[in-house]
Amino acid sequence: MALIEIEMLEQRFNQLVHLLVSAGPIPIGILSGLGVSRLIAEFTWNRVEVGHAPPGFVPPVGVLTARCEVTLRHVSTDELDVDPNAVGTTTRATSWVNISANTSSLMIDLLAVEVPAAPTQFFTPQIRIARHQIDQLEELEELGIDGIAAALLLFRDGIVTVRFATRATDPIQSVPLNLLAGVGDEWAIRLSGELFTDALLAALQKTLAKPPGGTTVEDAPTAFWGVKGGSFAAIGSVGLEKKDACPGLFGDVDISVTVDVALTPSANFAVVPPQLDLTLQLSSNASDWDALRCWLGSFGLGSALLGFIAGPIVGPVFAGLALLISSISTLIIVGEKVRLDAGKEVSGTDVEDFTPTSSTSTTATFIRHVDLPSLNDSVESATTGPLGMLISGRILLLPAIHEVTFTPNGGALVGTLRNSFDCGRRTWQQETEVQDILIEDRADVLGRDLGRVPVTVFKSSAATPPDLWSVEYPVPSPQQLVAIRGSKKVKPGDTGRVYLHTSAGIRRFDIPAVPPLAAPTQQETIAAVAQCARKERVFTPREELEWLIDPPPFDFGYPALRQWLFTFAELPAATRIVIHRVSDGVRSQAMEFTAEHAGEASLEFITDPATNLFMEHNQDVIAAGRLLQRWVIPTEMIDIREPGLQLMRSGSMIAVAQRGGVFAHDLETGSNMRQPGELRLTKLATGGLEVMQQTRRHLSRGLARKGPGQIAREIAPGALPFSLTLPGGKVAALYENKLFIGIPWQPSSIIMAPRQ
Repeated sequence: MALIEIEMLEQRFNQLVHLLVSAGPIPIGILSGLGVSRLIAEFTWNRVEVGHAPPGFVPPVGVLTARCEVTLRHVSTDELDVDPNAVGTTTRATSWVNISANTSSLMIDLLAVEVPAAPTQFFTPQIRIARHQIDQLEELEELGIDGIAAALLLFRDGIVTVRFATRATDPIQSVPLNLLAGVGDEWAIRLSGELFTDALLAALQKTLAKPPGGTTVEDAPTAFWGVKGGSFAAIGSVGLEKKDACPGLFGDVDISVTVDVALTPSANFAVVPPQLDLTLQLSSNASDWDALRCWLGSFGLGSALLGFIAGPIVGPVFAGLALLISSISTLIIVGEKVRLDAGKEVSGTDVEDFTPTSSTSTTATFIRHVDLPSLNDSVESATTGPLGMLISGRILLLPAIHEVTFTPNGGALVGTLRNSFDCGRRTWQQETEVQDILIEDRADVLGRDLGRVPVTVFKSSAATPPDLWSVEYPVPSPQQLVAIRGSKKVKPGDTGRVYLHTSAGIRRFDIPAVPPLAAPTQQETIAAVAQCARKERVFTPREELEWLIDPPPFDFGYPALRQWLFTFAELPAATRIVIHRVSDGVRSQAMEFTAEHAGEASLEFITDPATNLFMEHNQDVIAAGRLLQRWVIPTEMIDIREPGLQLMRSGSMIAVAQRGGVFAHDLETGSNMRQPGELRLTKLATGGLEVMQQTRRHLSRGLARKGPGQIAREIAPGALPFSLTLPGGKVAALYENKLFIGIPWQPSSIIMAPRQ
């Protein structure tokens, strides 16, 4: 059975759960035991004890339950009215969580909470507190593991085991081995011997699916975990027959050759961090007399077969690398080189990560170094034995602390009135705009950033008077943007108050008296009517394009940016459009576009808050064109070092294709990653992003690299990256050498439109 097992002492597992729940958000906004008027402002986890369930509850098989002592700080809106920074009251309570595992993660869900003198409150469905990606499973892909089929948790005699099975038929519910009890450490990872033998056998079977011409399989490939040269290893073999291998005057000779393969894992503590060394040895075995005749007459059959077998084993199965040798003819050439260099170290091969170390006429040895799977850098021991490989060590686990930012951080919210023209009724209306609130919650342990925590706006949030103001409830987001809406009843002089209750805490905001708004002028009315009829001017060959929208009255630490969108219903073939920036009266060319054939086209451009545009084209007039303008207020600005050629999103992952590689930003965690090289970026129809190169390797959630035969489409030279609309109404866009996330300041305005 191919199993991966992570064992932890009960005390250390309790600390791990404590760390994960403390790094999560406030899970609930109100508790019936506290009263519906009490808003939970802090949820502090104090102590965790695995193996305890609330009365009458039986956890499912493979799921562990833990009891947690917690401290709740709660406050009422009445207290916030008196003091916007009111501390409120603290109450000690008991909570229970369910701990489960799937094929890639450890999950913790809030099951129930019990407040003194109140009945236990169960949550259906349970509330997700933490989801921890188990990175060690990704590292094990380097061993050729295709994936995890099942996972569960077990608890026996003071040791917790997180078990993963690579096959659905593996006895995953068998009694835990508790190997940790005999090594004296705090955690252990066991890679079963079957893990290595399964990968080796799969490599042999894949190789023999298309054996070399004239070769047949005499003995099917086998593999087992045993002792080779004094060390435990995955040991495999296959019997091959070469028909008419040695042509001769008195008849051709068929040669039978057995190819033996051994993969030996071992730990290397001489480097930091420790490495897992994978030593691969291949050998061929034929009768000396026949082998000698074969080598003299067929250019080294034994070494050629070694090369053929080595390719898939050293290549794609172990680490997704390039094949050792690309064709049968090359195999024979390299095989012959191995034979002729008998006893010498082989160097200069094109194997990317495996390194040949020695060879004879019938053997070839390779080695590869990968990261040693571990829970941290404190690895104390790594040994192999009858049960596979056991890696163990010690670990320090502390609860997380949170850094929460509200922008603005309570206080006054800017509220304004804006004139809006109703094209249907041909009348002016007043609309209310209130400053948005940006919330971020980051978890940290001893200075190590654990990433962003998604922020939930609880339904207990409120705005008063309710007939004038309301709070929007967006979906949970790592960069939560909350909008306060004003109704049509808002008039100059009205005030309001907002109680924003979230999983990151609670804040009180005040909306000062809304200032009066001047009535629209006659010129503004004429312009509004014209815009409704869309009878503005057409695009002449040279157009000075000025910005016509007032800037937003607030920002989030970065200047607001201007976003321009040109849309053309039909451009004649060979239309050439050049866009220039205009700053302080000075023009500089920013973009050039030529239509290879007639058709619809769009151009998008972003400038700083003081730059206008100048457009020129080679047509007499472009009548079916439109220009839209809107402000975008950045909430995050990320340096990507060079301009982007393409912008894509899949789930929480945003990827930017550049000439020097691919830059990736995770919206959930806030983490960034760069993959240099000549790469191509594509989006899968089934979801996920791929980066194309010669090999495939997982980069991050849904981001991968694939071979050129799987390329869906390439980045066109000079491609213009459009902005991306994100969940919650946000925008991701490129500006100079930066990727930014922002919110559009509505409304967008049609500045030019087609003549009708």
